[in-house]
Parts: sequence; C-alpha cells; structure tokens
Amino acid sequence: MNLINLKNTLTKESNMNDPRLKDIFKIVDSLTPDIKNSFVLTGYADDQGVKLNGGRVGAAYGPDEIRKILYKMTPSLESKNKHSFFDIGNLANFDSLDQRHENAKEIVLKALSQNNKVITMGGGHDYGYPDMAAFCMWCKKNGKRPYIINFDAHLDVRPNNNGNNSGTPFYRLLKEFSNIDFLEVGIQDWCNAQAHYDWVKSKGAKILTLDEILNSKLSFEKLMFTKYLKNFNSKKHELAASIDMDAFSSAFCPGASQVFPTGLTSNDFYIFWKNLVIKYQPKLSGIYEFNPTYDQDFRGAKLAALTIHQFLFKSKN
Repeated sequence: MNLINLKNTLTKESNMNDPRLKDIFKIVDSLTPDIKNSFVLTGYADDQGVKLNGGRVGAAYGPDEIRKILYKMTPSLESKNKHSFFDIGNLANFDSLDQRHENAKEIVLKALSQNNKVITMGGGHDYGYPDMAAFCMWCKKNGKRPYIINFDAHLDVRPNNNGNNSGTPFYRLLKEFSNIDFLEVGIQDWCNAQAHYDWVKSKGAKILTLDEILNSKLSFEKLMFTKYLKNFNSKKHELAASIDMDAFSSAFCPGASQVFPTGLTSNDFYIFWKNLVIKYQPKLSGIYEFNPTYDQDFRGAKLAALTIHQFLFKSKN
C-alpha cells in the first residue's frame, strides 16, 4: 500500500487533543538535503536473504505492518522536546540483493551524515550489514569508535563464500571493520556452531548468551549496564543497535523468521532499552525479521513498534 494511503486509513480523523504518530510523521519520497537533525524511518520490504538462509519467508511484509501499529501510537507522555519525524518509505527492490545492500548503506550513511537519528525496519537481518557498515563509516569520519549491540538468538557470522544471506551480516561487518566494540546479546546455545562462536571471540567481540542471562542473579538491565556496557564512554563511542526479533521468546514475538520458546522477555527488554536510549543516545536502531505471516494478536508488531517508540521519544535529537 502507498504510505500516504496507509497513513490516512489507520485511525479516525486527527484530534488535536488525542494526537497519534500518523499525525506527526511526514511521509516523503526520499531523503533530501533539508532533512537534518531529525528522526528518519525507512523499511526493507525484502526477505530474499531469509529465504537463502532457509528461514521462514514473510518478513518482507514486516515494515508496513510495524507502521500500522506505530502510527496508531500516541507521543510519549514523558516527551517534552519537539522532534521532526520523516518516513522515507521502503527501499526499492529492483536491483540484486548485493546492490540493494549497497543502496541501503548509502541511504543510512547519508541520513547519519545529515545529523539524523535513523530507524530501519526489515526485512531480513542481512540488512544488518549495510546499516552497521554505514554506522561504522560515519563514526570513522567523525572520529568516534563504533559500539554495536546485536540482540539475537543467532550470531549471524556464517561465511559468505556462497553469497550473502540473513546469516552473514556480522561476518561481513567484522571482516571489514576491526576498530569497533561489538556485543552479541541473547545468543542461544542450540542454534550456533562452536566454530562461529570461536570466530566472533577471535575478533574481540563479546557474547552474552541467553543461559548467562537466565542464570544471572542480576536483572537484565543491571547485568547489561554493570557488566557488559561498563566500558561504554560517550566521549569516545557512538552507539547503534541491531534487534533481530527472534531474540525474543515466541510467547512475546511469535512472528519472526525463526522462533524459539526461549528468549528475551518484553518487559525485561523494555526497561533496559528505555534506559539505554536515555543514557547512551544511540544514533541508529535496526529491527529485523519481524514476520507478520506468523504473528498472533499483533504481539510481534507491537513489540517492534514499542521499541521504535522508545527510540523516538527517549532520545534528545
């Protein structure tokens, strides 16, 4: 559906006493030079990378389904700042997958270079590579060290000898960029090879497994802040987050390219994510592999939209 039509069909007529995000987002055709110091939202309606990796197809419908929920939400009660919000639509799928990745990288880099904060919605997690590569390039240009957190059940470091797919994004990223801090969170024991685990560690990255989270006597928030993010320095680092929806238990997100009954819980993640955004002000957040084909009661769509909502309204942009 055309995004302008989507926006216009979501809720009743605008009420100045009951505003919704559909009323404050500006729908535009592309990222123009005058879009600065704002929030930029874009989507990757593409799950070819998921199919190539043997996952459940359907994530191509994810961006617009997330928009349906997001646009119905109200602005945060805690937000006092006036922000500008732009939705530049979904990336065109005319080119090859590799070229689409390059196009995505160019758009995200341009958006960051114009001092915007960026939200991307997949689509397959293969787009984690162009998003985070653009972030690393932007950090290097600005003399900052990239700090990237990947919330995921999978490490996603499969070698791309036979081509790129949703399992290869961080293999590509860690081979290309060495001067970064990289943290994988929520990794599940039964879906990652030992060789991949060892390779990630050899690149200097940190891994927080689901078992460690569940066995910790600390809350998820305290574990993250006191043990795994203690080396974050706002003068030295810039932060980006990659959120694969299969990091969550299927009870909270049944609609993903792959799901398990185990995983992060929505409340634990919510309180951590909210405080992370407030404290460390990430520049980029990518949400991937929400698959509405398998969603129930809009649980996954609402969880994804809520995560975006916190990014929008707890940031200082």
